[in-house]
Amino acid sequence: VEYLGHSDLSDNHKLVYGADWEKESITSAQQYRHNRGAFVEYQSEPTTNLFVTAGLRYDDNDDFGTHTTYRLSSAYIWTIADDEFKLRGAYGTGFRAPSLYEIEYNRGPWAYAPASETDLKQEQTSGYEVALEYSIEQGSRFEIVYFDQEIDDSIYFDLAGFSGYLQDAGKSFSKGVELIADIKLSHALSFNANYTYNETQDTAGQQRRRRPRNIANLAV
Repeated sequence: VEYLGHSDLSDNHKLVYGADWEKESITSAQQYRHNRGAFVEYQSEPTTNLFVTAGLRYDDNDDFGTHTTYRLSSAYIWTIADDEFKLRGAYGTGFRAPSLYEIEYNRGPWAYAPASETDLKQEQTSGYEVALEYSIEQGSRFEIVYFDQEIDDSIYFDLAGFSGYLQDAGKSFSKGVELIADIKLSHALSFNANYTYNETQDTAGQQRRRRPRNIANLAV
């Protein structure tokens, strides 16, 4: 169940706010959990073409307690002839409780040590990104993004021994650059491409599982 509302404080200042309630259950295991959340976001254009947002979220989870997370972002847009440049940045924090499925899998008949002996706890993240975007009047768009993220107690599935869900206790990192191109060749034909260089590190100093250092996509 969700509620979402917004109020105009003035022409250039707005509030977005809401609340949500979620119940997650596994009936065969007689397990259930409630998560209650509330959030508010302030949106502003303090000067022409400069946009700023600040958001705050509060979660109350039956199994993992209360958590407060936030996000700050800004963007500045300027035009050259009919084209547009956008410089944007954001910093935020996050919280994710292990799902009931992950917990029950580790308790079930298909799991064994070390997963069956792992008491999963919540993941928490913090990170920022900075990006420059160039949009052409005819519809094409190019973007370069730098990102840097820190993850506490990352949850992952054991693809080496298939024992179940494990937790990389401690801090893991991901940082890198993403290049994006959406090129409109004609009314009926477009070309899309992106490339990401993602340098990661788990608590043992190795590349994080299922996080390729290089990944690219092409589409026509």
